[in-house]
Amino acid sequence: MESPEVFYSEENERYVEKLEYLIRNGLTEKLDEFITGEHEFPYGKLGPNLLRHQKNSCIVSVYIVRKAAQAGGLDEQLCLRLAEGYTQRFELAGNTSEVYQISKEMMRDYCRRVRELKKLHAHSPGVRKAAKYIHDHRMEKLDIYGIAEKVGISYSYLCARFKKETGMSITAFVRKEKTDAAKELLLFSELSLGEIAE
Repeated sequence: MESPEVFYSEENERYVEKLEYLIRNGLTEKLDEFITGEHEFPYGKLGPNLLRHQKNSCIVSVYIVRKAAQAGGLDEQLCLRLAEGYTQRFELAGNTSEVYQISKEMMRDYCRRVRELKKLHAHSPGVRKAAKYIHDHRMEKLDIYGIAEKVGISYSYLCARFKKETGMSITAFVRKEKTDAAKELLLFSELSLGEIAE
């Protein structure tokens, strides 16, 4: 590269500001509209060829998107684990089309997680506590009676409130959290299928 300086225009800044806003607020539909348009990777010249440039641009994007998701309330450790996984996937990508698809997937993933978190914050304190407990312990064996006891709510009241406020039963939510955890492990860990299933 001729110069270590990276050209960063006002247009680049607007792109980043809009991306941060959409992720931070969990606006998944608006994000889809935004990333469906063909955008150039907006960070100047970051590599000696197009593939390296796009990989480096996406690694910059991972940082921006991760920080926006954290600002939207997503757990910092989860954000970091996702960032590590997506960075590894960018490095392994063999062509520019694959890099571009992973980039869109990464942005949608963070944005969807922020949206789901914001939906949970709209619920009553008991339902929020139960959902957080389930999320934090999703790698463990969970039963509804134990969850109700941990959050200090009766079993029947928790089941009724959870269904009414979230539209899904607490059992379905536990399954969804465990499935999400398995997907993350499949994508971002070296564990075998047997270990993940266990």
